Amino acid sequence: MPTQPKVSILVPIFNVEKYLHECLDSIVNQTLKDIEIICIDDGSTDTSPQIIKEYADKDPRFIVITKKNSGYGDSMNKGLAKATGEYIGIVESDDFVDKDMFKDLYKLAKKNSAEVVKSNYYEYHTHLDQQSPHWNEELQVVFNINTRKVVTKQSNKCDLVRGNKLLQVVDPSSDQHIFYQKPAIWSAIYQRDFLTTNKIKFLPTPGASYQDTGFNFKVWASASRAVFTDKAYLYYRQDNESSSVHAPGKVFCVADEYHSIEDFLRKAKKFDKFGSLIQKTKYGAYSWNFKRLSDNLDKDFLDLFSKEYAEAERSGYLDYSYFDTNERRTLREIIADPGMALARKRAKNSAKVSIIVPVYNVEEYLADCLDSLLAQSLKDIEIICINDGSTDGSPEILDEYYKSDPRIVIGTHAKNQNVSAARNYALRLVSAPYFMSCDSDDTYHVDMCKKMLTAIEKNQTDMAVCRINVIYSTVDSKGYKNSDDEYFKLSYKGVTQTSDLVISRTDVSPCNKIFKTLIQRKYEIWYPHGMWYEDAMFFYNYAVSTDSIYFLDGKEKLYNYVRRDGSIMSQTARKSPKALDHTRVAIEVFQYMKKHGFLEDRKDLFVSKFISSYNFSKQHSPTENLPDLQWLVWTFLDRNRTYLDSIDPSIARKISALAPKKSIPHRIKSRIKHTAKKTLSTVSINHRRQNQTIHKLDQLSARVSDIEHTQVEILKLLKDLSKR
Repeated sequence: MPTQPKVSILVPIFNVEKYLHECLDSIVNQTLKDIEIICIDDGSTDTSPQIIKEYADKDPRFIVITKKNSGYGDSMNKGLAKATGEYIGIVESDDFVDKDMFKDLYKLAKKNSAEVVKSNYYEYHTHLDQQSPHWNEELQVVFNINTRKVVTKQSNKCDLVRGNKLLQVVDPSSDQHIFYQKPAIWSAIYQRDFLTTNKIKFLPTPGASYQDTGFNFKVWASASRAVFTDKAYLYYRQDNESSSVHAPGKVFCVADEYHSIEDFLRKAKKFDKFGSLIQKTKYGAYSWNFKRLSDNLDKDFLDLFSKEYAEAERSGYLDYSYFDTNERRTLREIIADPGMALARKRAKNSAKVSIIVPVYNVEEYLADCLDSLLAQSLKDIEIICINDGSTDGSPEILDEYYKSDPRIVIGTHAKNQNVSAARNYALRLVSAPYFMSCDSDDTYHVDMCKKMLTAIEKNQTDMAVCRINVIYSTVDSKGYKNSDDEYFKLSYKGVTQTSDLVISRTDVSPCNKIFKTLIQRKYEIWYPHGMWYEDAMFFYNYAVSTDSIYFLDGKEKLYNYVRRDGSIMSQTARKSPKALDHTRVAIEVFQYMKKHGFLEDRKDLFVSKFISSYNFSKQHSPTENLPDLQWLVWTFLDRNRTYLDSIDPSIARKISALAPKKSIPHRIKSRIKHTAKKTLSTVSINHRRQNQTIHKLDQLSARVSDIEHTQVEILKLLKDLSKR
């Protein structure tokens, strides 16, 4: 009598001849040999049946089920009924797996008597068209826009499980983190008796839409012994999705899945336990489905969406604590005013330009800003306002405008995270092919969007730039006007090739420019979190990635910039430690150029940028921060000299001249004196002991003969100081 297979691997198949060999080879070559491979052919009309037969004729572990096309759910249920293994695995026929997947997962399952063992997975692209925003020609990698991760065949792992619960037995009903993750049912194995006892099956709806949703929720709602590993085994193919956007029969499939989940929970007497949670997970699935449906299909689904959540609210199962601020805002609108929710989706889909507006405590200026954007002669726009933790009346103003115009999108940071974080948040929400920016205390000329869009489209450039009109609100124009006029003047007119000189003679403000979304996403151009002068980094990184720029007529000023007290530049002029960020930004620009292979062609621009940034940092940093500035330069050179010399040895020499390295003892002495001064100012110690300690440091530095020994002594001494 044959022994029971350790794992039954289900492979649902429908017209996948292009990928099927790769899939089946990866299963046949598993290091766990005691498996059965159940191929369910759902009426394929290509050569898939012949490929399956080829494998089955050679390997007795194959079981083939052939049927008329009836959909994914029915195929999977037939596979489950046929399986005899102790555990069930699933591999989609266009995916493939590492050779140790089922050996490792089975070992974990047996060790922990687990009902489910869940692993991580890779997101995999076979290839991409070079016009795709996911394509990166320089690195031969691809970018997943949802997870914001760069992926190749050896992909980054998707965030699926929590680190503090890895390799431990978890009860998902108590620790519900897994419910919020992508279903990904194929990166796990399931105890067959567990599935049978709990009557967990797939919904046999036509096609291949969302059936994993119901199966996934039912598993986690029923399991009490689950084990997670962050090791990835399965390659989830991203470029073989059959679109169901325009298929009327699939409009409500996701709703059918959730109705089946609710029925399952009621029969299992678990609805009270999971009733509120399911409203949260359903919201994500319904929102995704609503956004992807075409305009002739989305209204009917939105009506269902609105009615179901209105009923959940009335019945007490809609717990808003499960939702963040942005989700609550959207959900309340869907319930109370589905017509506005529909109009908002229409506006987003038709937007030709997205305008980014970071908002932080600007109640005095915000209405004027938004009025100028809503009054634009170009109506096909979306206005993405990010409330960056405002503590004044700005959030209320945003809500008022949001309710009045469907072109406004709001994102919210609970706490202030700085303008870079707000702009990066907005960039992720951009839906138009072009984007612009407007500071929330500034305004647009009524034709700005129209003229900027015309400029970049008509002239087929990668960026367009207009002149800035400076308005002196709470500052004396005498102190700024001459420098503003010089800085914001346009040195060029019309289409201009992007040279080093053009970049260096163009202001770095994002607010008088229009950018291509395709370029920003292709090269992953973001603002630096936690730094000042973020505009410079974004502009330089974007500019070096372009071929041409269009400059509008400099006589026409389209952007109204309000100069007022409290600006970053005014704080820098008063000597701020943040002046060091100028040099840090220059280093970040270097990293970007290096990553994308731009440095060789832009080496003169980089050196010029680095020198000017260093000089600015030196001029505006307090005296006590100058050692930190020197340390930045030394560390940069130490880490990158080999690469710089491979491009041009003169680069490192020019940068070295800014902060010449002194002898090792002198450098150590300078550094530890600076560190000691900062440390001693934070500990309670009398003046005499401070002097004694500094004297010891001087003596130690003077006696440096063995650098490693000295470093150990210094660390001990500083550690002793920190304890006092």
